[in-house]
Amino acid sequence: MKVGKTLVILLVILAVAFFFIKGRQNDNRQAADRKGPIIVEQEPSNNGKNNDVEKEENKEHNDEKDAPVASEKLTGEAVYIGQIDVNSIEVKEGEIYEAYRLSPQIKEGFEELNLEENDRIEFTFHFDENGQKVITGIKKKP
Repeated sequence: MKVGKTLVILLVILAVAFFFIKGRQNDNRQAADRKGPIIVEQEPSNNGKNNDVEKEENKEHNDEKDAPVASEKLTGEAVYIGQIDVNSIEVKEGEIYEAYRLSPQIKEGFEELNLEENDRIEFTFHFDENGQKVITGIKKKP
């Protein structure tokens, strides 16, 4: 009788192990099927001929497309959350938290604003050459 129970327990353990291993193999196959081929685009080499001209043309084209307009002044309204460091503050615009850099002029007089957490503010800003939002004017709303 003991041999029969031992044999049944052994068979149950083997069956569980088999289904576990088989299930893991199916998971791995499904994961492998989900991965698509990796597409690598490579430009043909000109063996150094005219590369400088092409690079300069590409640079000019990319600069025109990617450069933010630094002179454009934008305005915003938000809830002041706090100062991240001497250069940046965090605000909440609707449900979104944003970080803004402080321009040098704003940094000089920032403490005089006496902003506290959850104060409403109005500000003007622009995007710098790195795409960061830089505050150029700020005032506390009543």
